[in-house]
Amino acid sequence: MATAAIRIYALMWVMSMAPLVYAATEYLMSKAMDNSNLSISWTGRRVMLNRLTLIELST
Repeated sequence: MATAAIRIYALMWVMSMAPLVYAATEYLMSKAMDNSNLSISWTGRRVMLNRLTLIELST
């Protein structure tokens, strides 16, 4: 039983670290691209989509 708990905690740790690693990688890549005057053409023309919130859905 203790082995199952350790595996669950290990999975929770990995799942909590993944967004942090992704965010850090995205930041470093963006910073390197800015320093090299590079850009991705479609990011400058993003369109904000109106998303419903839970409050809007309930009314």
